[in-house]
Amino acid sequence: MERLKIGITQGNTNGVGYEVILKTFEDPTTLELCTPVIYGSPKVATYHRKAIGATTNFYTIQHAEEAQQEHLNVLECITEEVKIDLGQPTDEAQQAADLSRAAAEKDLKEGKIDALVYAPGDTLPANDGLTLLLGENMCVAVATNRQPLSDVARAITAENVTAKIKAFDSCLKRDFGLTRPRIAVLQLNPEAGKEEAEAIAPSLQNAEAERISAFGPFSSDQFFGGTDYRHYDGILAMHYEQGLTPMKMLCGYNIYLQAGCETVATAPLQDAQFSIAGQGVADITPFCNALYAAIDVCRSRVSYDEARQDPLPKLFHDKREDNRRPAANPE
Repeated sequence: MERLKIGITQGNTNGVGYEVILKTFEDPTTLELCTPVIYGSPKVATYHRKAIGATTNFYTIQHAEEAQQEHLNVLECITEEVKIDLGQPTDEAQQAADLSRAAAEKDLKEGKIDALVYAPGDTLPANDGLTLLLGENMCVAVATNRQPLSDVARAITAENVTAKIKAFDSCLKRDFGLTRPRIAVLQLNPEAGKEEAEAIAPSLQNAEAERISAFGPFSSDQFFGGTDYRHYDGILAMHYEQGLTPMKMLCGYNIYLQAGCETVATAPLQDAQFSIAGQGVADITPFCNALYAAIDVCRSRVSYDEARQDPLPKLFHDKREDNRRPAANPE
């Protein structure tokens, strides 16, 4: 069976992007999970491989359709020479990262790859859906994405929060295979105030009317200070810091997932780590988890969609149909 084709951005060429990618696929068993395609430069990949003493082999390709299974593929989308200055966030290195992102995102949009995993230092693009923060035992969505704190209160409306709850519920079902997920909704203010009364409470009522299991609103300090967060499949925070800070403290790893979109994209919560670039000591765990999450979500979506393509026939009938009996057989 053809494996999922997972695109990977190269990240900033002076950071640890290539290091964590090459070290991840140095283990041949990882290649059994997917067909990886790095969008970048074979020359830069070779430079990093030598710098860290990796033994990872790769094939150079020009188009995603050429990717070979059971091999690491480098799609050459950067043909010009890129000066490598490890540990230095230069404009040239960032331009190379941007070219990689643009090529990978184009192929993702056109369906040439099944999912996209961003290298350390790259962030998910802004979208109108949800950006999920995934931890070892926690899944957090943010109602206002990355808006400045000064704009958050204005964005907390019943319409917006209701839409986020519905999108979150759909995501937990389709992307994670949960039949009836439980969602905890946090307050914006430490004590219930205007936004809770006029926006968050009505949104919970709207969710209940649509048979979505959403609960709250909860004060974030009490919610995360105890064990309440362990009893929910998803947590809807009102702003970025409200969800991200507790997750960093309570979870073993963190990744981003772009939810509410038809395409699948993930990114490790890990920066380019210029201070250790080229030393071979970068932790590959966040990137590995981002890769595994992308594969799992793709598989979950296939299972979810296939189960709903041919629904079971109607197992009951309208009693009014009993009155439409055929005429008695004259014989």
